[in-house]
Amino acid sequence: MSWSSIDASDLGMVIAVLSCVAVIGTLWIDIVSNRRAMRTERAQLYFTISERWAVVLQSLYRTRGAPPPSLEELEQTYPDVRDFMQTPAWKDDYRLICNFFEDMGLIVYQKSLPVTTIQVLVTVSENDYRLMRPVLLYLRKHYRPDIYVLWNYLLKRSCRARAIQPFSGRIYEPS
Repeated sequence: MSWSSIDASDLGMVIAVLSCVAVIGTLWIDIVSNRRAMRTERAQLYFTISERWAVVLQSLYRTRGAPPPSLEELEQTYPDVRDFMQTPAWKDDYRLICNFFEDMGLIVYQKSLPVTTIQVLVTVSENDYRLMRPVLLYLRKHYRPDIYVLWNYLLKRSCRARAIQPFSGRIYEPS
């Protein structure tokens, strides 16, 4: 077969097939690189959550050592919520804790991560919520009624989620 026997329709078919192969190859490369990027972003999100959790955990320890005042004490001491929001306890600890759990609730609400993954990275405890409840009630009463509601959503989803089961197989012991 010589080049002179190939007509334009055959040449067009070869070019079409080669174009399809090139498009499929390009799509495959895009899919693979997008998967890598998604895994990288997810790992970076895990790392960010873990870093923030380390800081929040220190604030939680401080707050557990010196619990916030009751709702009545807050209302008597700070009739204006702006005064409360200027206190060092709010700026350094309470706000940090509340914002962190609100962000975790938002991540679960948007289905960016499942609640079981959040439970592995972070301790989601009703005790921490009970500890901060006077502050939350005070803010909801005097500031905004919808503030930090995603923390409640996180708790609700966390209670419903099945706990991660421990490994049930044989444990490898090196000899």
